[in-house]
Amino acid sequence: MRRLLSTVLAAFVLAPSIAAGQGGTEVRLDPQEWRRLNVFFSNFAEASIEPFAPGEVPATTLIQFGVLHNLINAFHRVQAVPGRPDQRRLSASQIGSTIMKYFGVPFTRHQSLDGDYAWIEYAGGYYVFPLTGGETYPFVQVDRLGDVGNGELIASLSTYRIPEEDDADRYGIPVEQLRRTGHEVELQGRMRARIRRVRENGEERYVLLGYALVFDLPTGAPVTSPIPAASTGSRPAPANPS
Repeated sequence: MRRLLSTVLAAFVLAPSIAAGQGGTEVRLDPQEWRRLNVFFSNFAEASIEPFAPGEVPATTLIQFGVLHNLINAFHRVQAVPGRPDQRRLSASQIGSTIMKYFGVPFTRHQSLDGDYAWIEYAGGYYVFPLTGGETYPFVQVDRLGDVGNGELIASLSTYRIPEEDDADRYGIPVEQLRRTGHEVELQGRMRARIRRVRENGEERYVLLGYALVFDLPTGAPVTSPIPAASTGSRPAPANPS
């Protein structure tokens, strides 16, 4: 149903504003903020978002994210389709809200998708799709965060997979620590992302501005994380429940 991140491109450098250099003054993150960012970026890996330059994200990519993010992390929003028991739907307004939350852009260009996502159809104000089974989703950990000014940051990221039955806190425990304690973690690739910190109604969040694949691997060695572990945890919840 979805292409894995590891099938995007073997070596893809998108734009100097994302992929070149270390990217701004390094930001030291406490374990809680590091975990928060890992959760944020894991949302995009789960939805198999392909690289895009700042200001050039395709409408189809936004729709793909909106539908898949809700399917994975907010299934309570998915509705039955009257008279079609094998189909489910999400309202266009819900997809627009999700896009605004994670990309910071208003969205009205609703349309059906094609290619690998032709199973997502738009009709009558809803995105309609068949019921599907579960799968194992990737997760992301932040290797470095740099402040480039104007409220924008550049993050260097590593994307991994872990067996579905593993209940380790993949968002809060550095991968090298997971491996030392016997967890099987596979490196999928490394990304570079540009984000902006925004504040609305007294709450702060991040939005994704640009996304680049630095390189892609089927397997990998442990990666040293500059961030200490926040805590151990029970089976992880979906990356973001809203």
